Formats: sequence, C-alpha cells, structure tokens
Amino acid sequence: MTAIVQIAGVALAAGLVWIPVREAAGRRYFAFRRARQLGARLYAERAHQIGFASVEEREGGVYRGLPAAADVVARAVAAPEGLSWQALVACQDELFLVVQGMGAEILPEGDRIFSGEVAARQTCAAKTDWNTQWATPGLLPGARELRFEHAAVRVGDLARLRAVPFGGAGASRRAIMVVAVLIATLCTTLVWLQSAGAPEPVLEALAPNPPPEPVWVAEGVAPGDFVARCLDAQAAFPPVLPQMWRLKNVGCYADASHRHELSALAPEQGAMVATWSTAPEANRALARRIAERRLGAWPRGQVIGGEAWAAVRFESPVQSWEGEAPRAAEFRRAVDRALATVSDDLRFTYADEMTFEARTGLALSELGRRLEGIEWLDMREAVWLEGRWTVRGSLVRRRPVTVEQEEMG
Repeated sequence: MTAIVQIAGVALAAGLVWIPVREAAGRRYFAFRRARQLGARLYAERAHQIGFASVEEREGGVYRGLPAAADVVARAVAAPEGLSWQALVACQDELFLVVQGMGAEILPEGDRIFSGEVAARQTCAAKTDWNTQWATPGLLPGARELRFEHAAVRVGDLARLRAVPFGGAGASRRAIMVVAVLIATLCTTLVWLQSAGAPEPVLEALAPNPPPEPVWVAEGVAPGDFVARCLDAQAAFPPVLPQMWRLKNVGCYADASHRHELSALAPEQGAMVATWSTAPEANRALARRIAERRLGAWPRGQVIGGEAWAAVRFESPVQSWEGEAPRAAEFRRAVDRALATVSDDLRFTYADEMTFEARTGLALSELGRRLEGIEWLDMREAVWLEGRWTVRGSLVRRRPVTVEQEEMG
C-alpha cells in the first residue's frame, strides 16, 4: 500500500509498483489497463516506467501532485546502465524506505516502506550481490553515503502522482454536474414561461447516448524478449545446488500468476521457477541445511523434506501488434519452418485459440532466435526437463476493450 514519507522535510509518495513501458505511443492506455489489474487509482511516469499507487479513494486528493520517493532516490543514485543497486533511506517519523533498481530503472517491487530499522536492514541484507549499495550515513555498514538536500526533492521534472487516465470517476462527476446544470436551466425556463402566460413547450425525450465502442487490441509476449528475460534470470540466479541435489526442472512462465510458489502476482507478470530433489544416497538433514543456505539468496525459495524449489520474478515484455493478423495456416507454416527440423515433437491445437508445443534439445537462446521473427506469436512458457526444452506459444487473438468515447479523447 502506498504511503507518504518525508525526506529532507518534503512529503513524497512511497510504496509504488514500477512497471516498464514498451513504447511512448500507448502510455495512457497502458497506464489505464495495468492500473485496473493492480487496483491502483494514481500513477507516476518516468522515462521508461510507470509507477502505480494504491490509495483509498478519499485520500486521492492528498496524494495527487506528490513526487515519487523512489524517483528521487534513483536520480540521486544515478547508477550506470546494467548495474544493480539498492538504497536504504531513513525518513521522518521512524519510517525507512528501501529502493532497488537496475541502472536508471526501479525494480517492479523495489519501492518498499518499513516501520522499523531492523526489518529494513534485514531486507537489504537478504541479497548481497548488488553492484552498489547506498544508504543514509551511518545506517548500512559499507554502503555509500546518500544525502538529500531540500531543493533536490522539489525539482519540477520529478515523477508526480496523477489520476489514472480513463478512470471514470472524474468523467462521472463531470457528467453529473452537466446534467444538474441542464435540469436547473430547464426548470428555470419552465417557471419563467408559466409566469409569462406562454403555452407550455412540448418536450421531447433526449436520445440515449450510444453504447461505447470497443477498442480492439492484440497483445502478446514476443518470443525474443521472453527468452532474453528467461536467460537473464538464469544468469542472475543460476539454478544450481550441490551434487546431493538433482535438478528436476526449470521453467520460465510469461504469466506466472497460477504458480503456487508465487502468490499475489499481477497478470502478465512472469517468473523463473526451479525445482530439485535429493539424491537417493544423500544425507537429507545435511542436504536441507545446505539448500536452505543457498536458496536464501533467491527472492523466494523453500526446502520441504527431500524437495526444494526457488523462484525469481521478471516482467513479461508485452508487445502490441497492428494491422491484419496472419491466417492460421500462415502462422503454422512459420512455426514449422522455425522448429520442425529441430524438434522431437511439434504439436498444434485448434480450440478457442491456435496453440503449439515443441520439445527439442536445442539451446533456449537458439530457440528464441528462430522464433523471434514470427509475427503475432504470443510466447507462454519454456520448461527444461530431462535435458530437453518444451516451449509453448499461441497465435495472438484480438480482444475488445470497452472505453468511453469521451475518455478516449
């Protein structure tokens, strides 16, 4: 939940969810769609991200116009592209802010507030392979000093909270006000005409507003970007445990909201999940202790008996397609040309949508390269099992999204 913190005596909004933006052209509709998924009423824009704030409706006016605290911290850190960083900031009223990012971007869940120093420092210590760490002086041993001047948090181009576009609440209030003014004007006119002795006018019923027209969108996860995110996750968190553990499978999922290991995921938020089992000859007690220590570096992980799992989230790079969709036969030929000669098994299904599943010993990076040029391909998942990758995807389908015409303007 978003809250207000004070840094250098200036009120800032903290606790936002930061989502990367694909392109500038569709930022307003992107903000509207993701806000509905996250239950957010306000949002703030950065260069390549949008931060979503969940606040009570009655508090919306208090938050509007506030700069985002994480944006202030990211500007102060000014990390080079490709370097990971985290910052621990002591705020007023015994609150502590932890911001984590990669280069100029803030991680999707890298904007968190803590009411105690101990919990904040434990969060910073949970993962130790950040390229740089920053903190309020004297707060985090070994971290670089992070100081804020009053003027630094009041610059004009900071990311500031505003109402979600197409939100409906403002449009509804405007419509109510217009109707009220029309009714008042009509009543005044009738009273004047009656007092003047003029015949009463014949009123015709106003024609109802036409139903809102649907906006057709075609979106999916591009295979090249999906594979790159999956490989980046494997590089950052190698799915490797000592020899007393055997890797069962590794899976990357474009929509991981159904995975029991990752509760409360937003739609279209992806993840890499790895599972292991102990070798028959292994000492289970020793194996558990070693695995628990190793998996402590992962964002999520658990050891249960002779089984272990670990997971790391990543944002699925959703892409929009324009123009005419390819026919099913054309899409199948494109997938066939890319995978048929290198797959042990390639299957297509035609139910509510056209999907495919391929099992191959080809490296995942090569699979991504082969599928990258296929238009309207929505990548679903890539799972490694017994030395083979199984990839699943589908032909993107258009779907209607209804938005009021006035709000679309």
